Amino acid sequence: MRRLEFPDPFMHDHPPIRELEDIDPGPSSLGEGFADWVYNSMGSRRFILV
Repeated sequence: MRRLEFPDPFMHDHPPIRELEDIDPGPSSLGEGFADWVYNSMGSRRFILV
């Protein structure tokens, strides 16, 4: 029977995980803010149609 082999001790070679808010704090323009408001008030299907 073959055994699974893992790196010692489960090494990760990626940078630490960051919060999305640290990367993108939110809408930066009036248009993005309006689009967020429309999406939050109507939902995704109606937003796409608008």
